[in-house]
Amino acid sequence: MKEPDKTNIFSNATNEELLSRLRKIDSADSSDIVLLKQEFINREMFEESFAIDTFLSDQFDPSGMSLKEIQALVSDRLQTGESIESIKLDLADHGITLENLINNEAIRVDAIADKIAAATAHRKDEVHIDAELKKEYNLSDEEIIDVKQNVKGRTRLYTIIAILVALFCAARFFLKLMQ
Repeated sequence: MKEPDKTNIFSNATNEELLSRLRKIDSADSSDIVLLKQEFINREMFEESFAIDTFLSDQFDPSGMSLKEIQALVSDRLQTGESIESIKLDLADHGITLENLINNEAIRVDAIADKIAAATAHRKDEVHIDAELKKEYNLSDEEIIDVKQNVKGRTRLYTIIAILVALFCAARFFLKLMQ
């Protein structure tokens, strides 16, 4: 058995107190769950540690969650020491793959960009646009700033590509004239 971890709030608890906490796990916050699992591992109480993994797996329902929410859940589960393979299998069991997440996020970003473009075309002010984005997409102020920068970056990229295509066409035209 390992030496007690002084940073773990459960290191001085008795086994019965830990088991009592395990029975009330559904009301514990994620940081307490991480520490509880670590204490079970420190005490070589592997069945109890596995019970926490099972609880987390049962609580994990990513359907209808945003990419950000899934990332937070995955992060919490990784902090408990669960393997990435186990989490990946849980995601796959719910029909979620990395490709799906990326595609869904790209579709969402495109929809937000379209919403911003439409609101701008209708001469809506920034406050109105931000309020609509918060309401419809549940975005925070920081996320709105990121999305707007992403949209501006895309617009710049499309503009640069259009200019390059135009220059290429013009160059070909002048080369044909010179022949």
